[in-house]
Amino acid sequence: MMNIFLLGIDIAKNVFQLHGVNQAGKAVLKKRITRVKLAGYVANLPSVCEALCQNKQE
Repeated sequence: MMNIFLLGIDIAKNVFQLHGVNQAGKAVLKKRITRVKLAGYVANLPSVCEALCQNKQE
């Protein structure tokens, strides 16, 4: 099982990129997921700190 300490979520309209790291900062999760499946996927993860980011294109 992954030991995710921090979960970053790159938000977009329909598809999100998830990036999870452990306490040492090593990537343990890289996943592309649709908006519809995001809540269910995150709800089934052990407790983690989550961070959202949005890339605005000018």
